[in-house]
Amino acid sequence: MMHKHVGQIILSIAFMLGCGMLMPPLAAQGRPQGVEQRLKNMKEKLSLTAEQEATLRAMFTKSQERMKALRDSLSGDRQSMRKAALEEMQRIDKEIQKTLTDDQKKAYEKMKQERRQNRPTESRKYN
Repeated sequence: MMHKHVGQIILSIAFMLGCGMLMPPLAAQGRPQGVEQRLKNMKEKLSLTAEQEATLRAMFTKSQERMKALRDSLSGDRQSMRKAALEEMQRIDKEIQKTLTDDQKKAYEKMKQERRQNRPTESRKYN
């Protein structure tokens, strides 16, 4: 009897893991990217130097920590959270711009434009 339940549990776990592997990555679902994925994308499209990559990694990690603290402190207040998130995104964008060369800034602006166009229509109404 115990073996039957163990088998069912194993099958259930295998099924859930399989379903998770079939789901599209978070970025494809319109969700924020992790620090490393964001860096990988920027490195490929902007040809970042090792120094730029290190600077941006530290910047994104700090920003992620700030956003977590904001979410924790503003939980339940969606309007304040949205405002704080927008301010953080604008702040980090200015910092990114300071790190890039002129050519990279042009490519970065193009990346942002493409990202805006590929966003789900629901999130476009907040621009």
